[in-house]
Amino acid sequence: MLDAFWSWLGALPPANASFIGTLTGSFLGLLAIILGALFNANLNRRRDDRLREADRIALASTLYAEFNGVYRSLVENAEHITVPPLDPESSFAVPQPMMATMPGLLPKLGLLSTDTIRRVLDAYILTEHYLDDLMIAGGTLRQNRPAGRQMVDFGAKHAKIVAAINKSRANLMKEAMAALAPYLR
Repeated sequence: MLDAFWSWLGALPPANASFIGTLTGSFLGLLAIILGALFNANLNRRRDDRLREADRIALASTLYAEFNGVYRSLVENAEHITVPPLDPESSFAVPQPMMATMPGLLPKLGLLSTDTIRRVLDAYILTEHYLDDLMIAGGTLRQNRPAGRQMVDFGAKHAKIVAAINKSRANLMKEAMAALAPYLR
């Protein structure tokens, strides 16, 4: 069959043979361009996947560190106001946990799984409402506070309630950190 093709090609007039040669060259060039474009797309996709994975790890690491700081703050605060028991006539202040990096990271949350996003947002939203919950529990917003940091004053009789709120928030932080842990390397 191949011999028949070559015989047929050899019997063609020079103009037709030139056309067939040009057509064959064009086809091979187009094929090379298509294969090159597919290979380049594959390389770009792999590079983008590596960059996305690096962004995912950086996001999870940042959130984990921030949530761990808030978690420790909540746990230490709960222990401080309950062990040893406060003098019934004393008072204490509770600071609003700061989540400095979280607002800037919200656009990147799509890099995480939906379950992780839910846990992270639950922890973030409830931390943002922490101050309100403390005031509902009987606290008074301190007027002379350090710049950028809000504090709520309580009497000693509120220590158990504040400790319970702190432990509840700390558990949410722990759940968010557990959801972020698989992304860390």
